[in-house]
Amino acid sequence: MTDLDIHPGSGGGLDVVVVGLLLVVVVAASVALERSGTDIGAAWNLSAVVAGAVLLAVVTSIPNAVVAIYLARKGRGAATLSTTTNSNNVNVVVGLLIPAAFLGLGTVTSSALLTAWW
Repeated sequence: MTDLDIHPGSGGGLDVVVVGLLLVVVVAASVALERSGTDIGAAWNLSAVVAGAVLLAVVTSIPNAVVAIYLARKGRGAATLSTTTNSNNVNVVVGLLIPAAFLGLGTVTSSALLTAWW
């Protein structure tokens, strides 16, 4: 084990460029996935709740996958694990718990419950 394994060097200008390009890729992929998922859901007569819940899960995983690949290639295993694990927790807190705390749950239907559990 070398010192580089524990203390990787700081990022440089190339890292900034790569992150900027990856941001564009993530946004474009998310938009394309949302549009194609909506079209497929309509063509297959899927419930909007089912299509939305599945699509939301996939779209929110794209940034995690890109960041995990980038950090893993840089040799930052601990950061990779931390980022991907904490991101899922943040998605649940920001996407479900905070709105529920301020807006209330309203009428809890079976489809809303299914979406929340998924």
